[in-house]
Amino acid sequence: MAENRGSLAIGMAFLLRRKLEAEFRRFRKEYTASRIEFWKKHQKRVEKRIEELEAELPRKPKKKIQKVEID
Repeated sequence: MAENRGSLAIGMAFLLRRKLEAEFRRFRKEYTASRIEFWKKHQKRVEKRIEELEAELPRKPKKKIQKVEID
């Protein structure tokens, strides 16, 4: 009887592990989707802020590069 309980416990542990792994995969999938959505929104906010900051920068006239010929 003790041998049966040992193998039963191993079987139950195996099933529990499979159940937990499936649950984790489902959670990871949902979590990843929500993180991707968050970062897309965050990226839009960052791009908007960059545009605002660039608009505030004073515009300097571009310097012309002089070609120098070396003898």
